[in-house]
Amino acid sequence: MTAMSAPIEGDGAKGLAHGYTTHGAPKAAEVDNVATRPARGSAAGGSYSTLTDLLAFDHALEAGTLCGPAWSAWVVGGMRPDRGGRATAEPRIFGYAGGAPGLNAEWTHEGDAVLIVLTNRDAETA
Repeated sequence: MTAMSAPIEGDGAKGLAHGYTTHGAPKAAEVDNVATRPARGSAAGGSYSTLTDLLAFDHALEAGTLCGPAWSAWVVGGMRPDRGGRATAEPRIFGYAGGAPGLNAEWTHEGDAVLIVLTNRDAETA
């Protein structure tokens, strides 16, 4: 993962897309989401990534190389390994979706299929 970051506003991050939102815009128009972006990325939001990096994250999680096989299984819905549980052999469905004005992401992993949608529009676009 080489293009993921939690920037500080104005750090000059290269290739960062501008977000566009209808919130606070005239009817049937969009405005830059600069007024709603956080000044610094954190666990609550404001980070950015690429599809390639998110797919690498998915592959590392599935391969057990991100945090080990037992903990990886727990992250995607299995039992916690420190509580004596075992992971199920059933196909797993897991993912994440989130957004704010002018940005949205959805990552879904179901069996062997992975869907990643990134958009620089309001949440309902993904």
